[in-house]
Amino acid sequence: MSDVTYVGTVSALVEKKAGWHTVEISVPGKQYPVKADTKLEPLLKAVREIRDNDLVATFTVSETESENINPNNNKPYTERRLQKVEAGAQNVQNANASPTTASEGMSKEDWARKDSAIHMMAAIKAAADALKHTLPSDPTAADLNTFLERCKTLSYNWWQRAEAVRSGDDTDAPFLSEHDDDIPY
Repeated sequence: MSDVTYVGTVSALVEKKAGWHTVEISVPGKQYPVKADTKLEPLLKAVREIRDNDLVATFTVSETESENINPNNNKPYTERRLQKVEAGAQNVQNANASPTTASEGMSKEDWARKDSAIHMMAAIKAAADALKHTLPSDPTAADLNTFLERCKTLSYNWWQRAEAVRSGDDTDAPFLSEHDDDIPY
């Protein structure tokens, strides 16, 4: 039995039978969330608070070999039990089950930048999709430049709005400024 520390966010909290819950932990660098089970109410309360506030946390998980065998590889399954949850990225040597330390992981500011970049990508995609009808079937360089400028203006304004809503200050965020009236949608 060993304890492994993961730094990440709660991607899901799934209720199971007999009071058990599975906590799904999104960890940077891992394709799938790490799943750990618990039925301890203090841990569940902490997990809910971290999930509801979209916080980065440090999760300590005990990992043991199960008696059940995986038929695909004939090896025992790994059972994971949540042992401890702490808000914030703690400086732990084995965080995220890699040789790097948690201090090299993502800080709250790193997560904010990542979220901001995701919002920008979504705004660009939405703007390009909303404006695709304005491009002729065989566009000239001028047509493409106009399209790109309109996408840039629209996506930047939508991104500003998303960032304002995310920060809780959405009262002054513009949808569009008065000189953006040449966008045909």
